[in-house]
Amino acid sequence: MTLLRTAKISVEAFALLIRPGDPYVLIGDTIYPLSESEFYSLRTPQETAVITSKAFEYVLGIDDLSFMSKQDAEYVHMLKDKVKTCSSCAYRRYKDEAAKLIKKYGIKLPSDVLYKRTEEEWRLKEYPETSEPISPVAFILDDHKYSVYTEERRSCIDCVEKHLAQAYVLGRECSLGYPEHIIFVVGHLGEALDELPKEEQALKQALEFCMAKTNYTRQPFIPIGLLTPLIADYRRRHALQESTADVKDAVDNRLDDMSLDLSPDMLEELRVTVLGMDEQKLSRVIRDCRYIDHVADKAEAGNQEQIGWLGGMASMADELSVLAPNTANMLRNRRLMFSAAPALAKESGYVMEDIAEIFRKRLEWLQDQRH
Repeated sequence: MTLLRTAKISVEAFALLIRPGDPYVLIGDTIYPLSESEFYSLRTPQETAVITSKAFEYVLGIDDLSFMSKQDAEYVHMLKDKVKTCSSCAYRRYKDEAAKLIKKYGIKLPSDVLYKRTEEEWRLKEYPETSEPISPVAFILDDHKYSVYTEERRSCIDCVEKHLAQAYVLGRECSLGYPEHIIFVVGHLGEALDELPKEEQALKQALEFCMAKTNYTRQPFIPIGLLTPLIADYRRRHALQESTADVKDAVDNRLDDMSLDLSPDMLEELRVTVLGMDEQKLSRVIRDCRYIDHVADKAEAGNQEQIGWLGGMASMADELSVLAPNTANMLRNRRLMFSAAPALAKESGYVMEDIAEIFRKRLEWLQDQRH
């Protein structure tokens, strides 16, 4: 920029110097500065380094910690106490911190306990200081920055809510020992932006800020209690604009299959589906089913449990949509029917336990074969 300002290079030459990660963007034949929110929301999220459980155990097995600072040595001793309670839980929750210690002190690992994948030596560029605030003009002029250009989809506030719920649930998982899920949080925020009605600027700016902060800090930032009222406000303002014909068409399209029960065909569909799953995926589905039933008891309008139930049901339907489409459609029907009061789903007998049982039987069979 200094070279351009002092006329040592031309505008054309400056345009050719712009690279991904710079605070400028070329739209048409004009160069625009990015606002701080635009700058960070366009960053590609980087995967967190993940170490094997053996590497985790190796670090905790080091007796002489004199090469570490007092604070880090005390932290390792704390981890050793955590492992005594539940080694698998401790590994999931603290593996990222252990990876940082390995990198910080250059701990040499034996060849059989190396990283699953190494973390790229990469650091976000910081947003430069500016003499005055930069308005988010670039995204207004070129607002499709979150995905490749595709045929424009019809906006859907229900889909926005679904992706927010999924981002929120995955964000909670990040805090509970799965930091590598941060990339999926950003992905769902991008999907929410892509599904958002274009005239809804307040919610658009809020989602852009969430994406920017999540990308910059690499910690999930999804204030669901502030975002859901914006969605509810959109629904209130646009409810009267829905024509009777549109509503009738939407209802007619859903009348073909509004089943809420797990039919024999669906049971057979699920039995075939589990044959292609490994133990890890089966365990995850069982865990998700338990989570959905657990939060249903405490779910009330607008609270975190309701958001967790909605996100869990949406994620489960998406998980099964390819191999078990009829079951997935049934789960979407349950989600729509009981979205306002998930506890009623459990009271009515529409729980996830019957689905989880099919996955559990397959998991037990695989474990028996292994032993």
